Amino acid sequence: MEATNSEPATLGQAYTPAMLAECVQAPVAAIRHWHRRGRLIAEYTVAGLAYFGFEEALVARRLTSLLKAGCSLRQIDQRVSRLERACAGSQRVLSLPAVVVVGSDFVLRTDEGLIEPGGQRLMWDVPNADSDETLLRLHDGDHDDQREQLEWELVDEVDSEAVRLEREGRLDDAAEAYRAAIRELHETVSSQSIAALNVSLAAVLLRAGESGAARERYFCAVEADPESLEAHVGLGSVFAATRFPGLAVVAFQKALDLHPEYPDAHFHMAGALDQLGETEPADQHWRAFVRLAPDSPWAQTARTRLSSFRSEAR
Repeated sequence: MEATNSEPATLGQAYTPAMLAECVQAPVAAIRHWHRRGRLIAEYTVAGLAYFGFEEALVARRLTSLLKAGCSLRQIDQRVSRLERACAGSQRVLSLPAVVVVGSDFVLRTDEGLIEPGGQRLMWDVPNADSDETLLRLHDGDHDDQREQLEWELVDEVDSEAVRLEREGRLDDAAEAYRAAIRELHETVSSQSIAALNVSLAAVLLRAGESGAARERYFCAVEADPESLEAHVGLGSVFAATRFPGLAVVAFQKALDLHPEYPDAHFHMAGALDQLGETEPADQHWRAFVRLAPDSPWAQTARTRLSSFRSEAR
């Protein structure tokens, strides 16, 4: 079961969704999908933000291997379910050393060689499984837990389609998939889900070079869920990238007010303060980031900046 109420004394071995996505080179939407599905288990959650340990990074890398092999998020879910049935009774199947990725599927390493989850000895690449394209919908009168599960299904369906389109280089189509979902679901799902969809849409728009449109979507996310850490940091990052570091600092501070030990916010806050020439306050945030996330993919950037600051101070 995931811890949700407190954080450990040190965050050094933990990855936020953005950090984990950077580590394994997967879309953040895929990380969120796997977390919602229980494929990735957070060590703890602070202010609604999940933190993942090193073991989950290894699991995420395995899942991303299938994504890079051309599988959709739905197809990956099907392969994981089949693997779990084959390894019934085992805890955390995706973390077992015997599980390896071959081509576009999982196989099991045994004394007899590589075995497909169905029991057949592997002689060639495993073919793709058929995809179930059933779309679950919400109905009035569902119990709260059922509504939450179905809501996740709807959001996952959108993420799966958008990630597929992104992988194919169809960024405009991926953006439109998110826009259509927001239009259709804004009166049906929670404000937190609408905020998450807007954050995902903003990320696609940034990849397409549409920073203005991305900024507006981050604003929409903040309006839907004022406590969305990723929305505040995303908005600040757009401001920083478009040469409005003062506004970026305001957005990052909003995130830090909600979660003072949010490493991503410290990292981006330091960069914005550097843009403003506020070297000493920036140095404090670089230091905070290295303390909180010394093993993150961005840690070397922070250490380099700190080293440069020390050289400049001599």
